[in-house]
Amino acid sequence: MVRQLKMVWKVSNRPQVSTLPEGYKLRSYHESDKNQYITLMEKSGFTDFHTIIDNVLKNPLSPTGIFFVTYEDTLVATACALEKDKQSAELGWVAVDPEHRGKKLSLVTCTSVINFLLDKKYNEIFLLTDHWRTAAIKIYLKLGFEPVHDSAADRFLWADFSE
Repeated sequence: MVRQLKMVWKVSNRPQVSTLPEGYKLRSYHESDKNQYITLMEKSGFTDFHTIIDNVLKNPLSPTGIFFVTYEDTLVATACALEKDKQSAELGWVAVDPEHRGKKLSLVTCTSVINFLLDKKYNEIFLLTDHWRTAAIKIYLKLGFEPVHDSAADRFLWADFSE
């Protein structure tokens, strides 16, 4: 299995939540969202999310830490906060329906999660991603996340993103 890349939030300022395009709305998880959440994640390429969702929903930060962008009452983008321990939390499971990409919806969900975690006063906010998720990595860098270089493998995998 290929090692995931780690990024940490080191920006002292809060990220500004982007404005949503007309017709889109931001909200947190509702009990009735489970099936739509699975569908969104699977459409976005996370084909085994149906086996993971119960662990996501059992996290101490769920359900208030799961954010969605909706369009006509359909979930089209998401990101969630996951507590790892009392001091650190992860921005995770970021996805956008392929039919709604290019509208900066992930910026809205990610900044919502970051601000949620800052309000909770976590000492470390981080994310894990795969090196081939180029579009996502560019968004994370734009938001203010910084790459972690823990090994030679990390330096190699981050080489494509160095200036």
